[in-house]
Amino acid sequence: MAKKILPLFIIALIILGIGLVVKRQKPEDLPSQVLGESVLDSTPKEEYSSLLPVEIYWGRMGETKQEMLSNLSGIYPEDKLTFFPDPSLSLGSQITLYRATPIEVVDGGKSSIFRTFQGGVGGFLEEKKIEVGEKDQLTPSKDAAIAVNMKIEIVRVLETEIKENGTIPFKKVYKDDPNMLRGEEKMTQKGVNGTKENIYLVRRENGQEVSRKLLSSKVIKEPIDQIILRGTKEIVYGIGPATWYGWISGMTAAHNTLPMGTKVLVTNIANGKSVVVTIVDRGIKGKAIIDLSLDAFRLLANPSVGVIQVKLTAP
Repeated sequence: MAKKILPLFIIALIILGIGLVVKRQKPEDLPSQVLGESVLDSTPKEEYSSLLPVEIYWGRMGETKQEMLSNLSGIYPEDKLTFFPDPSLSLGSQITLYRATPIEVVDGGKSSIFRTFQGGVGGFLEEKKIEVGEKDQLTPSKDAAIAVNMKIEIVRVLETEIKENGTIPFKKVYKDDPNMLRGEEKMTQKGVNGTKENIYLVRRENGQEVSRKLLSSKVIKEPIDQIILRGTKEIVYGIGPATWYGWISGMTAAHNTLPMGTKVLVTNIANGKSVVVTIVDRGIKGKAIIDLSLDAFRLLANPSVGVIQVKLTAP
């Protein structure tokens, strides 16, 4: 009886072995022992759970293991294969291909594709010897489960302290000088900028600076103030009554002796209001020392008063 069954078994294998036939099966329907391609000649010792559909191929009768493998394409080093029965029997074998799960890793901005049978992100990183620093940002976390075509992103974070010299601007210091005419200025001491040493905490993500925080600042050289003398001495053109007339307009006035075009600061002694006018006319009669335009007079007093006491000085 056994002699009859054996030829029938061989015939069945011959029929199944004609050509390579691709067939999909569920992982639970397949043998649990998986032999990695890198250890094809070793005894199976590990079990793998693939997230991708398991692929079934059939080798032809009489083919060696290497010949069967040569007919398969797209096999990655991480993929796992089993052969049943053993190809050394030359009966043709059922080839079970467990595809490792593809994972995209973007590490420091650089993208790479890995494949794994690990179930979690932490185990995957350990397997691939990808170290994540304490300050690095990992998405998703190490506790996350592996999924097909998952994208793992690692932002490499580097924080360093750096020293930089900064400038301390000098100050301008004005001092009144009663011996200089008002409006005149004279620099008696040149200003010099100072220097300070700043220490920053600089944060870089994937090599790009994203922030810096000032930790401390120390003065290396004090700045030197610039000293400027400013004249306060007044040039008084006169003190007396001022009137107005309507033949001129704008900030203008008439004066009998000041050169045409002279700028004059006119101050109302009663209220302290002042206006700068330009001398454009002559012909004052009476006691007035200046005859203002109506526009200028209005800035000092109500035109209805007619006459006000003023002081004329250089602006």
